[in-house]
Amino acid sequence: MIRNCACLARKILNNNTPYSFNKQMIQRVFTEPFREFDQYKRVYLRLTVIDAYYTTNATKHHYNIEEIANSLARYNDDNLKSKFANFISNPTNNHEIFLILDGQYGINQAGPSRCTSLISKYAYFLTDLKFPIYDGNARESLNILKKAGFFDQIGNNWNNGNNILNFFFNISHVNDQYFNDFDLLDNLLWLIKEVRDGKFHLFLRREQYMNLVNLIGNKIEFHSVLNALNNNQNFFNFMNDELPDLLRFIRFVSTMNINECNGECNDEI
Repeated sequence: MIRNCACLARKILNNNTPYSFNKQMIQRVFTEPFREFDQYKRVYLRLTVIDAYYTTNATKHHYNIEEIANSLARYNDDNLKSKFANFISNPTNNHEIFLILDGQYGINQAGPSRCTSLISKYAYFLTDLKFPIYDGNARESLNILKKAGFFDQIGNNWNNGNNILNFFFNISHVNDQYFNDFDLLDNLLWLIKEVRDGKFHLFLRREQYMNLVNLIGNKIEFHSVLNALNNNQNFFNFMNDELPDLLRFIRFVSTMNINECNGECNDEI
């Protein structure tokens, strides 16, 4: 089951990793009351912290964060949580949350830009991880899994076309059918993309990452890791002994077919 691989991704990411540390730091600015701040300043601070940790590059566009903060600070937290929940339960292009997500903010040489990724991450943390993150990782991994046949049970509840509304429509139905947990689904989508891109430093502790470097060289890429697993017994032994969950997940990503990954993700986690 694909949900079991998502549980495996969660287990990997929550095991005292840089990913889990960064996530905790962001969550902290949503739980601290900052009573000395008005709503605009609280929203501005949260957006700035998210942008720093996720590198959404919002600050590359002048006045982006200021304008997004103005848009979101019109609501108190409880009201905005409710509106985010209402939107994701039935995404439509005339919903006020969609208009915020699809809005144009800031200025640069090309004019205003969309900041859907940053706003969706704000929603994710504000709603206690009950809203899907929209970014390149999520879009790419969701489409890979769909093409691999993992989401066949949703039938006609899938809209083709690479636009923002279709993404929220599709991921909402995928979550309802398979996960019932947007955070769990995000763990899966995020880790698939980062493993495929060879960005192991984002979720391994320094000593773990340096062991990879020492065993297979400085150029850590997905294909070099797969090659080492097949041809370097010392590396395989290290992964099997020290990072067995990651080994299972790498095998899953390399096949993208649950029926051909030798049961690697079929056990309950």
